[in-house]
Amino acid sequence: MKRRPNRFGISSRLILTVSALIVFACLTVTIFFLHDEKRLIREVLECRGTDLASHLAREVQMPVMASSPELLRATLDRFMEREQLAFCAIKDDQGQTVAESRMEMPPGDAEQIMIFSYPISGLGTEGSNTGKGKRTAWVGLSPSPWTARISSLKRTATGLTIALVVVGVLTTLLVVHVTIKPLRMLLAATQRVVRGELADPVRVASGGEIGALSDVFTDMAFRLRRSRSQLEEYSRTLEGKVEQRTRELKTRVKELSDSRMATLNILEDVKEAKTELERVNQELLALDEAKSKFIGTISHELKTPFTAIKSNIDFILSGKEGTVPENLSPYLLTVQRNTNRVRKIMDDFLNAVEIRSGKAPLEPEVLGLEKVVGEYLAEMGPVDEAFRVTLDIPGDLLVFADRNRLHDVYMNLISNAFKFSPQGGEIRISARANDDQVLSQVSDQGVGIPPDKWENIFDEFFQVDRRKYGGTGLGLSIVRGIIHQHGGRIWVDSQPGKGSIFFFTLPARGDS
Repeated sequence: MKRRPNRFGISSRLILTVSALIVFACLTVTIFFLHDEKRLIREVLECRGTDLASHLAREVQMPVMASSPELLRATLDRFMEREQLAFCAIKDDQGQTVAESRMEMPPGDAEQIMIFSYPISGLGTEGSNTGKGKRTAWVGLSPSPWTARISSLKRTATGLTIALVVVGVLTTLLVVHVTIKPLRMLLAATQRVVRGELADPVRVASGGEIGALSDVFTDMAFRLRRSRSQLEEYSRTLEGKVEQRTRELKTRVKELSDSRMATLNILEDVKEAKTELERVNQELLALDEAKSKFIGTISHELKTPFTAIKSNIDFILSGKEGTVPENLSPYLLTVQRNTNRVRKIMDDFLNAVEIRSGKAPLEPEVLGLEKVVGEYLAEMGPVDEAFRVTLDIPGDLLVFADRNRLHDVYMNLISNAFKFSPQGGEIRISARANDDQVLSQVSDQGVGIPPDKWENIFDEFFQVDRRKYGGTGLGLSIVRGIIHQHGGRIWVDSQPGKGSIFFFTLPARGDS
């Protein structure tokens, strides 16, 4: 980018700087000198004025005592012959003028008169000799001669300043001419380098820093010339390489074009496969929905006859219609146990279908957690007698949940704890308030769960070891669905061989 030319070069700047320094120095000296001169003049005038006032007081002492106005006036006129006097006067104790003598002065000079007074001695306070009160001699000095001296000094300082400025400018021009000439030569050489003219060396007949700068500039021009030659040679070599690379690039472009066409064909195949996958996915979703409906329908239809079978078996085993023969009791108990097992499986299927379809509305209420969990444990009956069950829930801890769904959560988790724990193991159920949530734990000392299975155990139909422990694999998925419906979450911490701890949260209040 081309720079705008500067209207003020180095010469102009140096001349302005030197002139300003000279003027500033002269003004400073002049102001200081004039101030000191004015102070001395004022001191001289004050001494002279006081002296003249005392002389006047002595000379008019006799005329005042003689009460002779003519003699007093003559004395004053004679006293006015002294140099610099503007006026002299005699005033009484009331400030009234008794006699005076004054010379004519311009209005401007009259304003600068310095006035001095001195009491006339030899008079009583009541005028015992003259019948008058005390008198005072007054004199006024004109500073005109000294003012003229100050003006003359100012004119002299101004002339000296102008002379010094002229001398400073001429000296500066000489120094600038001697100093700037080599710089101008360097500037011209720089402009030639900018235009690409690198053949002419720079010759500057100067020593010191400017001479060193000239040598460095000459060396730089030589290096630039050599670099340009190398660059031209490299440019010719590079042109050949560029042509070769261009040919290679054309070949690569053709290959990429062919690859692009192949990719487009693959994308078309992928698009068709995606469409087919979407269709299959829709069919799978429809099949899954049909499966859920089928499972729900079958479970619902089988629930009624199994309920009747269970009721009859429970009634027979209750002994209300007579004692059950001992040879039939084991068979009936087997039927009852398997009937309960099938009924539990059908309930799990129905719960899973309802939760997945969102057709299981909640009816939450405020529940005392310790009480309801105690009721759930009581339902387990003799099962928990083979284990050490510890309940650690504060009596005033409340939870906002659906009673029936909360029953399913705890019954599934406690049943799993019984199922996977050895005889005599400890099952611990605890809960604590955590802000606006209730954090519950169900822990056991069972076989544990490998870390890589922690997320999978909450999926439908998933079991770590189905052949060994059996079951449908729906319990934990039902628990997770219920917890999520309440706005909580569930997770597990487990070590194989050392047991598992299931954590889950539920709202503590209805406004959470």
